[in-house]
Amino acid sequence: IALSFNIDGLPISKSTKMQLWPIQCMVIELGKAAPFVVGVFAGESKPASANNFLAPVVGELLQLLSQGMSFKGQMIEVSVKSFICDAPARSFVYSIKGHTGYSGCPKCIAEGTYTNKKVFYPSKISTLRTDDSIRRQTDPDHHHDVSALTELPIDCISTAPLDYMHLLCLGVQKKLLGLWLGGPLDVRLGPVGRKRLSD
Repeated sequence: IALSFNIDGLPISKSTKMQLWPIQCMVIELGKAAPFVVGVFAGESKPASANNFLAPVVGELLQLLSQGMSFKGQMIEVSVKSFICDAPARSFVYSIKGHTGYSGCPKCIAEGTYTNKKVFYPSKISTLRTDDSIRRQTDPDHHHDVSALTELPIDCISTAPLDYMHLLCLGVQKKLLGLWLGGPLDVRLGPVGRKRLSD
């Protein structure tokens, strides 16, 4: 069986600082079955240590990945397909720089430049990060610490996909819609353009 994990922090309510950090797991072969919780942290901020937070799950995964699991007398091989996180959660659990940092890209070694209170990355193609470069921390500016996830026999790059919803739907598309509907006149859509966009 292949497992996919999701880790994210979420506030409990607007009137308190309390937040939850669940670790959810989904069995890929079960299709759209609801994920189940395999770990959770509750506190007034995110866990102080990502590695302490992840340690119980990593320990159990090490055993499952090396020994498999027995179900109805049959041994079943277990694999990890992904750890799906938004950008802040990914940088936390992998102990790497955030997406607004100079060496924050989780997929390549491009360095950003600071302009107008923002970090911009070059548009040229850069050298890709590899599982080996993450484990050996060949780019020390990218890492805060050694992540507990590197103890697992997984590819730390391919099992950490970029989050489509936050990256595109709530990122690029939201920015473009804001410009097209209420930005400067030279980029704002007129009535015909708005109608075409709606259709």
